[in-house]
Order: sequence, then C-alpha cells, then structure tokens
Amino acid sequence: MNRVLRLSLLRHSLGGTNFFRGQGLSFEKLTSVEVTDRKLMTTPLCSGKIRRIKTEKDNKTIKEKLSSFQEELNDEEEEIDDGLPKDYKEKSYHLSSRRIDSLLHRVLGRSNTEVEKMILTGKVRINDERVSKKSYNIDKGDQIDVFLEVYPENDKLANISRVFIKHYEIKENGYHITAKFWKKMLVDNWKG
Repeated sequence: MNRVLRLSLLRHSLGGTNFFRGQGLSFEKLTSVEVTDRKLMTTPLCSGKIRRIKTEKDNKTIKEKLSSFQEELNDEEEEIDDGLPKDYKEKSYHLSSRRIDSLLHRVLGRSNTEVEKMILTGKVRINDERVSKKSYNIDKGDQIDVFLEVYPENDKLANISRVFIKHYEIKENGYHITAKFWKKMLVDNWKG
C-alpha cells in the first residue's frame, strides 16, 4: 500500500484532519500521486478519495507522461569526449530493485554472499564514501568503487572495479540501468 493511501486511510479512521493540524502536519503540501501498478489514483491534495482508472486510455496517458518525463531527463545529459581511449564497457542491466547488492551481483558476476561480505567489510565506496548497508539505493550519477587488491608493486595503489550509473528507467517489470563498467582500474589505495 502506498504512503499517501495509508495516510488517507489513517486520516479517515481518526475522524478528519483536526488531529494532524494539532500535530503541525499539513496535507496541503501533498500533490496528486499516481499508482499505475494497482490502477489507483489519489485525487489532488490527498483528499482521501480514490478512483479506479476506468479505461486503458487513462492508464496509457499516465504511462506517456512518465515516459516523456524520463526522456527529458535523458536529453539533459551530455557526454564529454576527453580524447582518452575508451577503457570501459557500457552495459545495460535489468534489475528488480536499485539496491547496491543486487547491482554488484549482476555487474561483477559474484555470488550474493561475496557481495554482502565486500559491502560489510568496507570494500565498497559510493561517491568516495564507504557504504555499510547493502540496501543502499543507487541513483543516477553514482560512482561505485569495489576494492579488489593492493597493487603488488606499490602498496599506495590499489586495483578496483568501478561502475558509473549513467541513468535508469522505471519500467513495468523493474529497472533498466545503463552503466559504465571498468573491470580493473588503478587508483590510490583508500582501503589501507
């Protein structure tokens, strides 16, 4: 059940909005929320009235709005050519969630337990910060570094795998994530 629907049901079960106004909470800031999976749509300002999407035409217009919004986001990004050789692979992944553990499982080709151990032992960084939760949700523009090993010739350097999230799209059956993947990259040793 979505959050707005739960708030709406709670509001009606408590007998109005006076309880929430006394607590300093306001529903005026909320806008219309569309839930296409269940074919439900809440009305503006969360008045608690819910209507079923009666026709496929309504469902189609909602999907068109969502796809046009995603296209606008994709049009905004431009890739800058720095003249260096391409040493990465650009891949597309289909995942059921945006969790870091499921993404690394697919990208690195390692088991879920190995990925979980890497995250919990501090071998994974996102945007130059260590991550200790395997439930972290990735976002567009995230740079994920996975520590592989210390460079044998110099202990101040390390080999890592890097994943850069270019963008993701929300589809009916999950997330389609496009990422750049460097299998082995030499950087400063941030682990030791």
